[in-house]
Amino acid sequence: MAEAAMDPEQTNVPTEVAMDEDPPVMKETNGATNGAAGSAAPADNGAEGAAPPPEEKKKRGKPKDDMAPPKPKNAFQRVTGEARGRLKAEKPELATDLKAMGLALKDAWDNVPQEEKDRMTKEYESEMEIWRPKWAAYKETTHYKEFFEIKQDWIDARQKKKLEKTMKKDAPKRPK
Repeated sequence: MAEAAMDPEQTNVPTEVAMDEDPPVMKETNGATNGAAGSAAPADNGAEGAAPPPEEKKKRGKPKDDMAPPKPKNAFQRVTGEARGRLKAEKPELATDLKAMGLALKDAWDNVPQEEKDRMTKEYESEMEIWRPKWAAYKETTHYKEFFEIKQDWIDARQKKKLEKTMKKDAPKRPK
């Protein structure tokens, strides 16, 4: 049967059909002869091997809710967001020097005229008036409640980790 799967090119069978038939034959053969080693072999093939690592990779930092309505940016965030991209393009060394980047962003904020800051602040307040009802409606959804549980678990785990660290710090040393 394995030879029939290998010969489709010689027998006018389209290769797509041969490819669909080939992997199950390989899995059966590997599983029957190699046992545990055979189960690892299919995971290394193409798309199947690429899927598990992203699932296994643990996300770092605070969980983010992608379904939530995006909160508007205030005047400072708008100015520094635009300036950050411009500064990184002009001076690439600022991307690694956080202190210098912070000082450059402060200078960019200080250089904005007060009238412009006031205008952006008014825009922010009007956008917040639109956002608040959207946020209130979103907080009533089941998706938010599920996300809130995930976020709360993350906060609890972080607090537990901090507590364990302080407890270990205060624990007496083991005798030698």
